[in-house]
Amino acid sequence: MFDCSFLGAPSPQSPEHGSVLILALWTLFFLATLALAVGAHVSAGLKLAGAMRQDARGYHLARAGVTHAALAVACNTNQWDGWGDGAWNSDPERFSGQVVGDEGRFSIVHRVQGEDGVVMKVGLIGAESRLNLNRADRRILEALLVRVGGVSAGRAAALYDALHVYREAKQQRLLTIRTARGYPESDSGGEAALDTVHELLLVEGMDDSVFALIEPYVTVFGNGRINANTASDVLLLACAEAVDAARQRIEEIIAEREGGAALHSAAELSNIAFLTVRSTAFYGIALGETATGGSAARIAFVVDSTGYRRYWHEF
Repeated sequence: MFDCSFLGAPSPQSPEHGSVLILALWTLFFLATLALAVGAHVSAGLKLAGAMRQDARGYHLARAGVTHAALAVACNTNQWDGWGDGAWNSDPERFSGQVVGDEGRFSIVHRVQGEDGVVMKVGLIGAESRLNLNRADRRILEALLVRVGGVSAGRAAALYDALHVYREAKQQRLLTIRTARGYPESDSGGEAALDTVHELLLVEGMDDSVFALIEPYVTVFGNGRINANTASDVLLLACAEAVDAARQRIEEIIAEREGGAALHSAAELSNIAFLTVRSTAFYGIALGETATGGSAARIAFVVDSTGYRRYWHEF
């Protein structure tokens, strides 16, 4: 065998050769580990990007649903809305599984407070299915607090008074801000409207337990009347208790609704001023689902009769 030791190179059996081999193996191991780490990082990044892309698609599908609902409300010429057959606002063909090209689909649903809790139904529900806190008749709001909130008549009256004290104080705060910003002075009287039902929690005497009970039955949207077609039996019965002159007709309406009937004109209300059959604002939840079946994006919204968005919440 030719001896190359005189050239200064380690022989295959020398310690130096073993060290070089070990160093080479460690280098290969390090590079393999680094490659695996980089691959895992890239893979995770690609998965995250894919998930974000799906979320974005779902969100835009839900946005398309809100636009669709707003147009449906703005273009509607029907003189009534309800929850049974023939009601435009609960038509499955209009609001369920609307396909958007190859991207996916959207649906519009709404929450309804039932005897066994909240249930989801297809379509929109008028804000007039609830009692408007900014325009509520004192008798009806107090009756609702007693029937649903479980408070005494005396406490219900105190809560009603406290609500108006809160709204007056809010109005004064708003006027102070306007003055500080240099806006022209306006009438210092009146009451500011609640912007959300959750402001009730700021009213003196209101607590979480009572609020949780009445929240499904109240709103800050709509014209202040109560839709005889879509209001819950609980709210209508509170109205009947509060206004004795309307009791008989309201009980008749509840019985008619149980048979699936709906009121199609205000003439059927026997001149009960606080009732209506047509809503002016609508609640809905837009669900956007991608074509690959990803998790649905959800947007809760309220649109008025012109299609203007009054409320928007992504969740």
